[in-house]
Amino acid sequence: MSELDPPRPRAPVTPWKLALLVVSCVAVLAALVVAQLTFVDRHRLEPRPDGVVLIVEVPESRPLSAYHVAPAPSGTSFVATLPSNDLTRANEVFTIDYPSGNVRRGSAPGGSAPPRDANRPLDLDGDGVADVILAGASSGLEYGLVRVISGADGSVLFEDRDLLEYERDDRAFSLGDLDGDGFGELALVYPRLARVYDAEHVLDALFETHGWIAVVSGSRLFGNAGGPNR
Repeated sequence: MSELDPPRPRAPVTPWKLALLVVSCVAVLAALVVAQLTFVDRHRLEPRPDGVVLIVEVPESRPLSAYHVAPAPSGTSFVATLPSNDLTRANEVFTIDYPSGNVRRGSAPGGSAPPRDANRPLDLDGDGVADVILAGASSGLEYGLVRVISGADGSVLFEDRDLLEYERDDRAFSLGDLDGDGFGELALVYPRLARVYDAEHVLDALFETHGWIAVVSGSRLFGNAGGPNR
């Protein structure tokens, strides 16, 4: 075509092309709505482990960070800390009263999470023998799986599985005997991390997620005639 030739007219947008575009947009929107409804059922459902006494909702954890839960130095409170990392400038600290669930939130610049030795031995069944917490791949289990093994006879006293935890092992923490009833308390973290880098769980990156910290009491499990009360 020479420079003197008039430009060719653009093809008009026919009704069927416009209809196809509208249908495509509606289909994409419908798929997102269905995905979100599925996500709500699977990802936002509050956990209910056996023997639970208290559940507190907390912000989701972050890449390179995970909650650490330890008893407070005194009283019946415990502290949940989401440590700082390269993406954050400060720890997120939550002091939670047990069993009322009253939460006091603060931010502590710098520093680190409470040391692991702040966690007291766990005697979940109140038999006077410390029990053993097994969690995740480091204990030879699946990610998200927690078991408490009797220190007396090796039997399984408690088990909890979080199907949405597929990377970390540290989601179970002993709180000792917070309320002094002779039975131990166990804190379980349900991080619900939005892992945008995990292609196998892309829905985690699309919608808001929630996290919870649940406290399981041995008295709820074993306080009835010394046996599980589930």
